[in-house]
Amino acid sequence: MLFAVGTLSALFPTFSESAAPIEAGDLKRALHLTSFGHAALARQDTERAERYYDDALDLVDGFPSAYVGLGHIAMRDGRYEDALGAYRGALEGWEKTSARLARMSESVTMRRASRAALEVTLLQDAIAQIKRHDRREKEKGEPADSPSPKTFRLENAIVREQAITLPDAPLPLPPPPGELHFLIGNALFKLQRYDEAMHAWHSCLELAPEFSPVYQNLALLYAMRGQPERVEWSLERLAECGSPAPESGRRELLSAAEARAR
Repeated sequence: MLFAVGTLSALFPTFSESAAPIEAGDLKRALHLTSFGHAALARQDTERAERYYDDALDLVDGFPSAYVGLGHIAMRDGRYEDALGAYRGALEGWEKTSARLARMSESVTMRRASRAALEVTLLQDAIAQIKRHDRREKEKGEPADSPSPKTFRLENAIVREQAITLPDAPLPLPPPPGELHFLIGNALFKLQRYDEAMHAWHSCLELAPEFSPVYQNLALLYAMRGQPERVEWSLERLAECGSPAPESGRRELLSAAEARAR
């Protein structure tokens, strides 16, 4: 029931205030490398994913998305201490890169929208010219059942115009700090460091109170601790977030909590 997605803690650097400024080109390349890493990880190609994440970290020290990817791999492999170090590295690197990534993402989205709008305008101009041409051909008595090549161009232009959609989402960004605390809590739970996991998940709630998976994890931990009233509270919050637990799961958690409370 735990939402655990899914190197290494002793090797992860501590970022200093005097670190060299991040170049925009390196930031963009690191973003693409981590995207390739996520795609490789989705294909279960963890070796290739790790190479992409390592390359991203070579470009941008502390790049949070790369650390998150390494954390997911470590969680899959059962290397929970390594996963904890990776997720903490992501949290530490988040402040270093997130603002610039957000500005870059917005800028790229604006450029894409501008290019798409320009292409639509050019096509509309081409369509208008072809329509004028067809009207002149008809005025000359051109047979209606003999469309000119320009008519086909018109049809193709219309299809192309309809296929253009303005981008409505920015480039993917690293998980925000609230979700990073959630991932840290998952690794701590796997390490059976339950007090620390509880603290990390409550840190997640403070920053992201509508992040529903954390309530399910809290319900599980409260059940293990024999606190049925806190289980109820967690499940109520989960339902308010639009993800109610199945009734059978709810009964199971409450029964477990009540049994431990005796």
